[in-house]
Amino acid sequence: MKNPEILIEMYKIYGKPTVDWMGFNVTKNNHITYHHIKEDRNGGLETVENGALLTVKAHQLLHKLEHTNEAEYQEYQYWFRVINDMKQRPSDEIMHIMYTKKKKLLEQTRAKQK
Repeated sequence: MKNPEILIEMYKIYGKPTVDWMGFNVTKNNHITYHHIKEDRNGGLETVENGALLTVKAHQLLHKLEHTNEAEYQEYQYWFRVINDMKQRPSDEIMHIMYTKKKKLLEQTRAKQK
Protein backbone atom coordinates (compact mmCIF):
# COMPACT_ATOMS: atom_id res chain seq x y z
CA MET A 1 0.00 0.00 0.00
CA LYS A 2 1.46 3.29 -1.08
CA ASN A 3 -0.64 5.55 1.16
CA PRO A 4 -1.33 4.22 4.68
CA GLU A 5 -3.45 7.32 5.34
CA ILE A 6 -6.19 5.66 3.26
CA LEU A 7 -6.50 2.88 5.87
CA ILE A 8 -6.74 5.48 8.62
CA GLU A 9 -9.51 7.25 6.71
CA MET A 10 -11.30 3.94 6.16
CA TYR A 11 -11.07 3.18 9.89
CA LYS A 12 -12.71 6.56 10.59
CA ILE A 13 -15.61 5.66 8.29
CA TYR A 14 -15.97 1.92 8.95
CA GLY A 15 -14.38 1.54 12.37
CA LYS A 16 -11.28 -0.51 13.06
CA PRO A 17 -12.54 -3.99 12.30
CA THR A 18 -12.10 -7.15 14.34
CA VAL A 19 -13.52 -9.03 11.33
CA ASP A 20 -12.76 -8.08 7.73
CA TRP A 21 -15.31 -7.58 4.95
CA MET A 22 -15.12 -11.27 3.98
CA GLY A 23 -15.75 -12.49 7.53
CA PHE A 24 -12.17 -13.39 8.51
CA ASN A 25 -10.99 -12.56 12.02
CA VAL A 26 -8.35 -9.86 12.36
CA THR A 27 -5.41 -11.08 14.44
CA LYS A 28 -1.79 -10.11 14.99
CA ASN A 29 -0.78 -12.61 12.29
CA ASN A 30 -3.77 -11.87 10.04
CA HIS A 31 -3.85 -8.09 9.92
CA ILE A 32 -5.91 -5.77 7.74
CA THR A 33 -4.76 -4.97 4.22
CA TYR A 34 -6.14 -2.69 1.51
CA HIS A 35 -7.74 -4.42 -1.47
CA HIS A 36 -8.23 -2.49 -4.72
CA ILE A 37 -11.77 -3.14 -5.97
CA LYS A 38 -10.75 -1.90 -9.40
CA GLU A 39 -7.26 -3.32 -9.63
CA ASP A 40 -4.39 -0.88 -9.73
CA ARG A 41 -3.04 -2.68 -12.80
CA ASN A 42 -6.28 -1.64 -14.54
CA GLY A 43 -6.10 1.99 -13.46
CA GLY A 44 -7.81 1.63 -10.09
CA LEU A 45 -6.79 4.36 -7.70
CA GLU A 46 -5.83 3.89 -4.06
CA THR A 47 -8.86 5.68 -2.60
CA VAL A 48 -11.40 4.99 0.11
CA GLU A 49 -14.07 4.44 -2.54
CA ASN A 50 -11.97 1.85 -4.35
CA GLY A 51 -10.86 -0.05 -1.26
CA ALA A 52 -11.97 -3.01 0.79
CA LEU A 53 -10.70 -3.92 4.25
CA LEU A 54 -9.42 -7.49 4.02
CA THR A 55 -7.12 -9.56 6.18
CA VAL A 56 -4.01 -11.08 4.67
CA LYS A 57 -5.66 -14.52 4.51
CA ALA A 58 -8.86 -13.20 2.92
CA HIS A 59 -6.88 -11.11 0.43
CA GLN A 60 -4.83 -14.12 -0.65
CA LEU A 61 -7.92 -16.31 -1.04
CA LEU A 62 -9.72 -13.60 -2.99
CA HIS A 63 -6.87 -13.29 -5.49
CA LYS A 64 -6.73 -17.07 -5.92
CA LEU A 65 -10.47 -16.92 -6.57
CA GLU A 66 -9.88 -14.24 -9.19
CA HIS A 67 -8.03 -16.84 -11.27
CA THR A 68 -10.22 -19.86 -10.53
CA ASN A 69 -13.79 -18.51 -10.36
CA GLU A 70 -14.20 -15.10 -11.99
CA ALA A 71 -17.96 -14.93 -11.31
CA GLU A 72 -17.49 -15.51 -7.58
CA TYR A 73 -14.63 -13.01 -7.50
CA GLN A 74 -16.84 -10.40 -9.18
CA GLU A 75 -19.62 -11.06 -6.66
CA TYR A 76 -17.22 -10.18 -3.83
CA GLN A 77 -16.24 -7.04 -5.72
CA TYR A 78 -19.93 -6.14 -6.02
CA TRP A 79 -20.47 -6.45 -2.25
CA PHE A 80 -17.34 -4.39 -1.53
CA ARG A 81 -18.79 -1.59 -3.70
CA VAL A 82 -22.12 -1.85 -1.84
CA ILE A 83 -20.33 -1.47 1.50
CA ASN A 84 -18.41 1.54 0.20
CA ASP A 85 -21.60 3.13 -1.13
CA MET A 86 -23.17 2.80 2.34
CA LYS A 87 -20.25 4.68 3.97
CA GLN A 88 -20.68 2.74 7.22
CA ARG A 89 -19.73 -0.60 8.74
CA PRO A 90 -21.09 -3.57 6.79
CA SER A 91 -24.63 -4.31 7.93
CA ASP A 92 -25.54 -7.55 9.71
CA GLU A 93 -27.31 -8.66 6.53
CA ILE A 94 -24.23 -8.12 4.39
CA MET A 95 -21.99 -9.83 6.93
CA HIS A 96 -24.38 -12.80 6.98
CA ILE A 97 -23.89 -13.05 3.21
CA MET A 98 -20.13 -12.77 3.65
CA TYR A 99 -20.02 -15.46 6.36
CA THR A 100 -22.03 -17.76 4.10
CA LYS A 101 -19.71 -17.04 1.17
CA LYS A 102 -16.66 -17.54 3.41
CA LYS A 103 -17.90 -20.95 4.54
CA LYS A 104 -18.45 -22.01 0.90
CA LEU A 105 -15.04 -20.62 -0.15
CA LEU A 106 -13.20 -22.47 2.64
CA GLU A 107 -15.05 -25.72 1.85
CA GLN A 108 -14.06 -25.40 -1.82
CA THR A 109 -10.46 -24.63 -0.86
CA ARG A 110 -10.28 -27.69 1.42
CA ALA A 111 -11.82 -29.92 -1.26
CA LYS A 112 -9.18 -28.81 -3.80
CA GLN A 113 -6.39 -29.57 -1.33
CA LYS A 114 -7.47 -33.22 -0.95
